[in-house]
Amino acid sequence: MKADIEEASIYYILSSILISKIIHSVNFNKNLFAFLVQPYYLNFLKY
Repeated sequence: MKADIEEASIYYILSSILISKIIHSVNFNKNLFAFLVQPYYLNFLKY
């Protein structure tokens, strides 16, 4: 039983790290997208 709890906690830690990495990369991609699109969007607003 104790081994099961330790194994479960290891899986929990790994999955939480993975989820935080995914969220971080999604936010980074969103910022990159906004950075790339913004100049075109601002030029579009001028006309």
